[in-house]
Amino acid sequence: MSQLVQDFLASWELFGDSYACAWLASMLLAGIGALLFVRGRAFEGAAIAQASTLGVALGILATSGLALEHGTREDLLHAIAVLTGIGAAWLAGRAHRGRVRIGAEARNAWVFLAGASLSLMVVAGSPHGTEEIHRVHASSLLGAGALDLWVFAAAWVLGFAALLRWHRELRLVFVDRDTAAVLGLPIHRYDLCVTVAIGLVVGIAIHDTGFLFVFGMLVLPALLARQLVDTFIGLLVLAPVVALVGAVLGIFLAHGLDLPPGPAVVALLVIAWLPLRLVRR
Repeated sequence: MSQLVQDFLASWELFGDSYACAWLASMLLAGIGALLFVRGRAFEGAAIAQASTLGVALGILATSGLALEHGTREDLLHAIAVLTGIGAAWLAGRAHRGRVRIGAEARNAWVFLAGASLSLMVVAGSPHGTEEIHRVHASSLLGAGALDLWVFAAAWVLGFAALLRWHRELRLVFVDRDTAAVLGLPIHRYDLCVTVAIGLVVGIAIHDTGFLFVFGMLVLPALLARQLVDTFIGLLVLAPVVALVGAVLGIFLAHGLDLPPGPAVVALLVIAWLPLRLVRR
């Protein structure tokens, strides 16, 4: 075990920024996922993540003929992924505000399948583009740099501050909308802010951490936390903690066993659900 720890610490010089980005992203995504979980909209996270993958593909297509520096190109890919993520979150949110739930599920499925198919078709003529999209799907977690780390850190601080300031309002809007309406809370404004936040976080994370990791962090930490707590605030607090623990252990085990880190983190959380489910019963 001591040798595994030493090897992991030795890799920090090369991959430290990527590790830290994955840990911060896991907490951000878990917080967003907890909000979606409360409203019964877990699959919406998959649709938004897949739409952001389409944004990465569109960015690759748009920059393929341009002589851009690597940093500028990466910024453009992030920007387009964020815009498509916000658009998908808005589209899914409109469906869930309707009276017929099956309409929301069908629209999420449409967004997911559109993102999955079109992202591959857009880059079909570019070998490097196809490889990059496959990397996004595989969730390598090793593509982030120092600038990405600062972006994730700033997003985490802003998200934590927003939770401290508006947690009571969010609880009413997401748990008891009728009471929120009676109290005069601007429900649609809160919905819009959460929609933008989902698109931003998923759009930023998808290029650096990959689809599998993003979707896993949106769903699994909230699912695990729900086995331990029953309150809205407890879920919002515990889900990021579960995500962080899973990401740290998963990346550590992946490095020691020479496994892909993204799938390893998701698989670890999948396995952890079974004993927690037994404890819950």
